[in-house]
Amino acid sequence: MDTKTSADEMPVLNFIRDVPATKDAFGSHSRIAKALATAIHTQKDLKVVGLLGPWGSGKSTVVKLAQAELEKAESVETHVFTYDAWLHQSDPPRRSFLETLIKFLLPPRKTGLSREKWQARLDELNGRVEESDTISTPTLTGTGRAAVFLLLLLPFGMQFISHEWIKDLITPPTPVYV
Repeated sequence: MDTKTSADEMPVLNFIRDVPATKDAFGSHSRIAKALATAIHTQKDLKVVGLLGPWGSGKSTVVKLAQAELEKAESVETHVFTYDAWLHQSDPPRRSFLETLIKFLLPPRKTGLSREKWQARLDELNGRVEESDTISTPTLTGTGRAAVFLLLLLPFGMQFISHEWIKDLITPPTPVYV
């Protein structure tokens, strides 16, 4: 048996990319996408649609297929906004969602607002901070109070040190040798 392999015999590696499929091989995603597009066109009170499912179950594929179905209908103008939570996982959720939505709604979309107004609104959302008034009252700890008290007594203590009796009290007595 020959253990040598040539470059021609090397196995070819095919990688599966993590992108939504453009064609539905089994038809299950297409059926869901058509039902979703029909519900969006017929249900006028429908505002938001959410797809739940585990990773890799085909949610993005259903959205892409539903978007294609919605674009087929020329009687209704539709805009599909998708938000990639994985892309913004380290960002503040509300802020990153609103920024992404505003960028999606910026012209050339027909929103009735100019790019400058949208940008001003986005800047307002980005700069929003909670205002709070903080009142702090300085207080001294027990050690701080003692230090202030001793500092106030220091001038009086210095007056006593200048007297002779304090010096006699402080200086050690001279020994008397007999």
